[in-house]
Amino acid sequence: LQNTRVRLLETEKRAFDNEMAVARKVQESIVPGPQIIQRPGVAFVGSMRSAIQVGGDFWTFLAPSGDDTILLVGDVTGHGLASGMLTTVAKACCDTLIRREGAVELNALLSTLSDVIHDSGRGQLTMTLFALAIAPKERMLRFCSAGHNPALYLERAGGLPSLKALHGSGGPRLGDQLGNAYEAVARPYSAGDRVLIFTDGLIE
Repeated sequence: LQNTRVRLLETEKRAFDNEMAVARKVQESIVPGPQIIQRPGVAFVGSMRSAIQVGGDFWTFLAPSGDDTILLVGDVTGHGLASGMLTTVAKACCDTLIRREGAVELNALLSTLSDVIHDSGRGQLTMTLFALAIAPKERMLRFCSAGHNPALYLERAGGLPSLKALHGSGGPRLGDQLGNAYEAVARPYSAGDRVLIFTDGLIE
């Protein structure tokens, strides 16, 4: 009887490990690869390494109509399969909005994403997110935060580097309730400036 229980536990563990491995592959497939990505007026690169098999970190970029680029970095509360799967919901929602609308304002993007995450997570899971839109023709940055860490901005104007924090407007986490509203902040940028967007896993 004891041997039978051990074999059952081993079988269940193998099945669980296989499911987690598949979930990890799915999560890895929705984030860009490690190569430098070139878009009009901007180049960027990202990296994501989960402390466990499946985590809640998430990043992607969107290419709306025109030359603008939107960068998104998010972190679902908690860890494990549920958090990982919610990142795929977020990615699918963003892609659908861009394909349907062609262009979308950051505040509308975050409000829609918040409602989708609330419905998908049934109010039990939320996501922090920092969204950055780069408009190369205007030389303008627009950014919006949903309870996320501020991004770091390295400004090179005048030849003397200056490090600043981009806090955004301090909106609520995505998914904590329906109807969340967000406000984007705008600022000009110059050639050679740098932005670092990260999750709390980098500093914890």
